[in-house]
Amino acid sequence: VGVTDVSAVVVAGSCSVEVSWDVGCPDADNYTVAWNGGTQVVTGFTNTTINGLQVESYNITVQAVMDGKDLGETKTSASMEVNPIAPGVPTNIKVGAKGSDNLTVSWDDPTTPTCMGAIRGYILTYHDGSDDTPVEVTDVKSPHHITGLEPCTDYTITVAATWSGGNGSVATKNGTTGTEVPGQSTDIDNPSSTTHSLEVGWSPSEDNACPITSYTVKWSSDSGGEGQEEGLTDTQYDITGLKPCIKYTITVIAYTEKGAGPASDPKTFTTDTDGKFMTDINWINCFIL
Repeated sequence: VGVTDVSAVVVAGSCSVEVSWDVGCPDADNYTVAWNGGTQVVTGFTNTTINGLQVESYNITVQAVMDGKDLGETKTSASMEVNPIAPGVPTNIKVGAKGSDNLTVSWDDPTTPTCMGAIRGYILTYHDGSDDTPVEVTDVKSPHHITGLEPCTDYTITVAATWSGGNGSVATKNGTTGTEVPGQSTDIDNPSSTTHSLEVGWSPSEDNACPITSYTVKWSSDSGGEGQEEGLTDTQYDITGLKPCIKYTITVIAYTEKGAGPASDPKTFTTDTDGKFMTDINWINCFIL
C-alpha cells in the first residue's frame, strides 16, 4: 500500500497550497505530487508546499514510487479554489521633474503574485513632508503628471494598483521639483562707509523657494566709476577702492542653479568726505549732491 490519504489547503492570502499525505508503506523512495499540469518530486517527507498557482480549481494527486515503479494507487485531494489576492508592488517606478512646479511619475504593472486579482486602475499619493495630509489621486494611469507643486521641494510618491478587494501593495519613490530663479533682493542698506569704501548689506527675497547659490553686487557713479563683485555667498559686502564724497548707485542680483533673478531696486549711498583736501563749501556739497 502506498499513499492512503491526501490533504491540501490553500494558504490564506497567497497563491500557495500546502499538501500532506498519509502512507501505508514507509519504504517508498519518493512521492510524485501533481496538479493541473504541474509536478513535484518529494523525497524524505510526506508534505510539501506548491507555490505560484493561478486563480483556478485544483485537485492534488500524490503517487508513492519505489524502485522506479508506482507503489499502490494514486490518491487525490478534495477540490479547492485558489482565489485572487491583492496585486503586488508596481515595478520600475520613476519620478522626474519637468519643471519647477511639477513631477512626472511612471511605473509598470506588478509582476507578482501569480494569482493576483485583475487590476482596475492605480491610486497615487504625494506629500512634501509637511504636516498636511498627503494628496491622493485615484484612477490614474502611467505616466501621470502632478502639477501645482512647490519648486525645489522633495516629494514622496506612492503608487498602488486597485482591484475588487481594495488596494494592492505600495511602491514608494522620492522626487524633487526643478529649480526656479530667485526673487528680488530687498532692504539694501549701508551700515558703514569710509572715504574709499561702502559696506552694503541686503536681505534675500522672502519668496525664494530654492537655495541661493550666490550674489552679485554692482555699483556705478555719475563720475564714471563702476564695478561689480560676483560669486558672493554672504548678504554683506565691503566695496573698496572708491573715491571720496561720491554718490554710488548699488544693485544686488541673486542666483540659483537656474540662473539670475531680477536686480534689486537701486539704492544710492555716498562715500565719506576727505576734509584735509576739501574746502568747506565742497564738504557741504558732498552731502547735498
